[in-house]
Amino acid sequence: MHMIQNMQVPIEDLTDEDFDFKGTSRNEYEHALYKNQCSEILDGFLYLAGDLVARNEQQLREVGITHVVNCAADYSKNYF
Repeated sequence: MHMIQNMQVPIEDLTDEDFDFKGTSRNEYEHALYKNQCSEILDGFLYLAGDLVARNEQQLREVGITHVVNCAADYSKNYF
């Protein structure tokens, strides 16, 4: 079994027996791991991320994101 510390183990290196880590399901682990990720879809042009990234002005600036399109079913504030 792999030792999971600070959720730094790559998903592909985990097995089903690695889960139930302090009651954490695989889905919860993956969500915690990726919720602050900004994925580049089209080189230097289109990115995909969640609400936590949209709130992080520093991360948006570092990547070079100037506009955010909200495609969520629920309402989110205009942060910047």
